[in-house]
Amino acid sequence: MLFDGQGRCLKTNRMGLSIMGRDESEVIGKKMEELFPGAYRLDIEKAIEKVLTGEQCLFETRQISQGGSTITWNAVLNPINNEAGKTERFVGIFADVTRSKQAEEALLEQKNFSATLIRNSATATFVLDREHRIMIWNRACEELTGCPESEMIGTDNQWKPFYSHKRPTVADVIIDGGSDSLPELYKVHSRSALNPHGIRAEGWYRDLGGRDRYIMFEASPINNSRGELIAAIETLQDITEGKRLEEHLLQVQKIESIGRLAGGVAHDFNNMLSAIIGYSEIVLSEMDPLDPLRDQVGIILEASEKAAALTHQLLAFSRKQLLKMEQVNFNEVVSNLSKMLVRIIGEDISLRLHLKSRQNTITADPGQLEQVLLNLAVNARDAMPHGGSLVIETMDFEVQNGQRKVSEGMLPGRYVMLSVSDTGEGMTKEVQDHLFEPFFTTKEVGKGTGLGLATVYGIVKQHNGFTYVYSERGKGSTFKIYLPVAQAKEDGRVKDMLNMLAPGKETVLIVDDDSLVRRLVVDILKPLGYTVIEASGGKEAITIINSFHGNIDIMLTDIIMPEMNGRQLVEVFLSQRPGKKVIFMSGYTDEALGEHQMLDKGIIFIEKPITPSKLSSKIRGVLDA
Repeated sequence: MLFDGQGRCLKTNRMGLSIMGRDESEVIGKKMEELFPGAYRLDIEKAIEKVLTGEQCLFETRQISQGGSTITWNAVLNPINNEAGKTERFVGIFADVTRSKQAEEALLEQKNFSATLIRNSATATFVLDREHRIMIWNRACEELTGCPESEMIGTDNQWKPFYSHKRPTVADVIIDGGSDSLPELYKVHSRSALNPHGIRAEGWYRDLGGRDRYIMFEASPINNSRGELIAAIETLQDITEGKRLEEHLLQVQKIESIGRLAGGVAHDFNNMLSAIIGYSEIVLSEMDPLDPLRDQVGIILEASEKAAALTHQLLAFSRKQLLKMEQVNFNEVVSNLSKMLVRIIGEDISLRLHLKSRQNTITADPGQLEQVLLNLAVNARDAMPHGGSLVIETMDFEVQNGQRKVSEGMLPGRYVMLSVSDTGEGMTKEVQDHLFEPFFTTKEVGKGTGLGLATVYGIVKQHNGFTYVYSERGKGSTFKIYLPVAQAKEDGRVKDMLNMLAPGKETVLIVDDDSLVRRLVVDILKPLGYTVIEASGGKEAITIINSFHGNIDIMLTDIIMPEMNGRQLVEVFLSQRPGKKVIFMSGYTDEALGEHQMLDKGIIFIEKPITPSKLSSKIRGVLDA
């Protein structure tokens, strides 16, 4: 279209008329703003003013078509000068770009919509362009990292919330097009489950947004319609609680496995100790008081008894220690033991008691509770080599339905909490991770077996209780023990057996797969007048029961044996010889026997290691009952 200096149309080509849908008479002589109704008048006036100065002018305008739709034009105005170099006319070239403009606006609208979704997403998300610059840093990302959007957009500082020096994020790895560096950057990494071209990685990050967090990153490429990479999007999920629960579960499983191993070792060790202690007592009883070897045998016996005490600690850790349960007042246990604790911890450590529990009656073994307190007090003393303060506290604690629990598996109900706090050196997280493992110790060689806290763990678990530890380096440690409140008072007391070598004339069947134990029982009982028959297992015992024509007054049998356990053997024995007496014996007790359904109320049981006095008094007591 040709225009004069006032912007009136002088000529137009057929395409112009066709596109505008007008006759020549409707176009010639009309001003540009009249030809493009609904256009931006100010833009046109400025464009004409500019082209009349001799400059080419480019602009965009719109018009309302006769059908009422909006047409978008790209316009180029070129000046036409006279001989004097003054612009008197100009040519306008107009291109209908309505469709491409609509597509562009739709794309922009879609882009804005996607960006709005990302910005408002509850999942922390950021987007990088091809130059590794941050295009989007959403609100959730701000909250998680503590870094505001205003400081991040347009920069390549996506690494700053996580690392002390510049290094690639997972989105950076996506943009660079390779994952060879992933093993160096992230110990835990894999392909994304949602996108085959995406990457997932995770790890611990200290002081992220004000606290330590375990973050899972997942990044994926963003491609255009031609499949070309134009950006990368990365999401961040705080899975700290899940990771801590996972680590706690692994730790519990690890401790449980060690506990089962410890219980098995203690069981076999008790069999050997039975022979060592038993024969030591027999030798001592037959030696002349002036025999020079008497002291050496006494040393063997003393060492064996210490070894037996060690196995008791192992059994306590593995929750296989037989408990003498009764209703006890927890405050009284703490108060009665406090005088001994004062002497144990020393004069440079002050002991303070705050016994605030009112519902303090629990069902427990008082001796085992004292063991827990002693072990915790000794550890606290060792953590305060230059003195300090030890605070022991009891208080009531209740877990309600839906309430967050102190420990997994903690049932709703009332508990008594025992808290033991010191002002000592404290512990690192690494030390706390191994705290309840048997034989783990931070003490010097010869200063401890590492069974103190393992024993505490076992005793508490055996009492259906829970432990909680909080400690920081330089700020001391607090151990909390939660034990359930007693529901009902137990009746009756177990009668004490005579602690003496009691003779007898009855016949005893001893069944044990360990030859040392059988030999010991024979050597203890035969000199006392008993007739003793041996069997190495259940099948041999059944053969004896069926073929022996004399009277078998009592059967002494191990519980856990190959081929046939003690319970099955007893059922056969009592069916063949009703009314006869039975004593179970084992290096295992409580939990293991409960799993095998071996111990019911009223069952007579003797715990290994067996000693002459313990065995003779137990058998005599059962036969005479």
